[in-house]
Amino acid sequence: RAGTSLLHKFLKNNQQVVAFPEKSGVDNSEGIFLQDVYPYFGIGTEGTKGGKRGQESGIGTYALHARNYLNETSELVSMENRRIMFNSWSYFWDLSQTNTVLMERSPTNMLIARFLQAQFTLSGQETTAGSFFLVMSRHPIAVSFSLRQWSICKHLSLETLIENWLAEHERWKQDISNLKYTFSTKYEELVADPEKVLRKVCAWLGVDFVPSMLEIDEVIVDGN
Repeated sequence: RAGTSLLHKFLKNNQQVVAFPEKSGVDNSEGIFLQDVYPYFGIGTEGTKGGKRGQESGIGTYALHARNYLNETSELVSMENRRIMFNSWSYFWDLSQTNTVLMERSPTNMLIARFLQAQFTLSGQETTAGSFFLVMSRHPIAVSFSLRQWSICKHLSLETLIENWLAEHERWKQDISNLKYTFSTKYEELVADPEKVLRKVCAWLGVDFVPSMLEIDEVIVDGN
């Protein structure tokens, strides 16, 4: 829908980037579902939360509800929770590799980036180089029509889906000045010239661009 899966596959092809396996027992191997420190929301929560909470946490609507926003003032920011989160994610990362970037992909991070940054920057001590936030956007109309073809979003109007996109990106716009390391790109730019975009992303991450990053053997087939 927003194209993050494609970017994720490109970056996984870099030996200096460590990602979760394609399937980690949860939907799309998104890190938000591989931890139990902060509430999860977004894809797949429509049926698990139920009632009003499910409506407010589900894909296509979660950015419209303030309860899903977290920043550095959250009581969840603590050394203990940082340890729990890192241990949960590191179970799926291959930590035997050195000098690598540990990648976690959750589109919902746009609403909780300041929280994540604070969680891994406690008492003035960053974990390694800190948290880097790579955001890719796609035109809201394309995203909304794509979501509307999904059974869990058919009940939502295009207006609601576009409003959710706008709310999420407005929140990111407000928060970006409080984030130390950020890089933004567009899906349309990636598909038009993937090598150009990936070279910029690699330079920002401090890893080498390798042509093999562009080689994706499997075709991404998605019914929506």
